[in-house]
Amino acid sequence: KNIIKYYGESNVFSNFTRCIYPDKKNNLIIAGELYNRVAVYDTNQQLVKQFDLPPKTAANQVSCILKLGFKKYLLFLPSNYSAYLLDANRWTLTPVSKKPAVDYYTTIQQITDSTAYLFTSSSIDKVSFDKGKIQIDSIRKQQFWLCGMFDANTSKFWAGGTGKYFILSGNNFQQQQVFYLKENIIAKCLHRDNLGNMWMGTERGLYKLDEQTGKSLKIYSKQDGLADENIYSVISDDDHNIWFSTNRGISCLTTDEKILNIYASDGLQGSEYNGNSCAKAEDGELFFGGISGWNRFSPKR
Repeated sequence: KNIIKYYGESNVFSNFTRCIYPDKKNNLIIAGELYNRVAVYDTNQQLVKQFDLPPKTAANQVSCILKLGFKKYLLFLPSNYSAYLLDANRWTLTPVSKKPAVDYYTTIQQITDSTAYLFTSSSIDKVSFDKGKIQIDSIRKQQFWLCGMFDANTSKFWAGGTGKYFILSGNNFQQQQVFYLKENIIAKCLHRDNLGNMWMGTERGLYKLDEQTGKSLKIYSKQDGLADENIYSVISDDDHNIWFSTNRGISCLTTDEKILNIYASDGLQGSEYNGNSCAKAEDGELFFGGISGWNRFSPKR
């Protein structure tokens, strides 16, 4: 049985967790929260440090985190600046850049040791970081999209929105294929597993997509055993099982096509989770953020 650990603070209103970065080698787990709050915990569930950035309103939260080096992290959030450097060696938080415009849908994906792609609802940007220098360059402006990810295997960018999803390719991802979803279903998250399968979480189930053609191969729903079809984030474990958060806890699609559902009564932070708020540590432990805190567990237990 999984041993599920819960992280949260006494003030429940600040527990809304938008993003998580586990740095277990340095005994740190960083969470981006509501009201532009950054909470740093150790691996024993103790709060080590906390930062608050203006404006402290419910509409603003730290959207994503990128590790730059030893105890140094780049935080993206809607504030006076878009990017801040957190130095956990000195416990300082320094503004770095005023671009791009960060929103709730912003996510980041590291590509190499010194580059990452930043996805917002209106742009794709390249983040370069080397020898203490940080540069953010716009690659492509876009329509209002809700999720995105780069597939390094095919050098294509995938994006999802309302009623459709896209595959972008070519120079600066200017070539575009469009795939339509019935009944204007909203695509919420994307993930590629190590077997080459593409997964898309939507408000109406989990889609398995063909990496090469983009076509839908199968849709998993309540009829297949899902506790809920509104899927917020998707990630795979080291054994190729697919884990995803929903409005009714966390579910797992095993490699033999079985569904495991974990509920609030099993020790979760609650039933409802947040969009693209998940992470996997180097040792395979999984992390999921929700509206009342976040959970971590080893899928092998």
